[in-house]
Amino acid sequence: MRITADSVDDGDNATDETNTEHDEDSEASEEDAEATSSKAVYQLSVVSMLLGIGAVVMCFIPGVPLTYALFAAIGGAALGLIDCLSATVLREPKVRLIAAGSTLICALAIIVVLVL
Repeated sequence: MRITADSVDDGDNATDETNTEHDEDSEASEEDAEATSSKAVYQLSVVSMLLGIGAVVMCFIPGVPLTYALFAAIGGAALGLIDCLSATVLREPKVRLIAAGSTLICALAIIVVLVL
């Protein structure tokens, strides 16, 4: 039983092809995971922004206690901070900007509620 150089090379080439296919699959799955993460951060940022805007609107509705507006603003700010932390690993600057903007809107909403 003799092992030739051709049989060893065939095994190496097959392994290299398998590794290349595995690397392409892992890159595609990483891109899908990042796209899903970007979408989730974007959606949560929109929710945070709506909470901040809703908190300011609640301040001017008669009969609504300001504590409800304060809770909405604080909840939106907390959600915005989580989004900002999640967006730091993403490559899309648009998502980072939206996450930071939603946090700032909620911070301004907290200030407005406390001033009123």
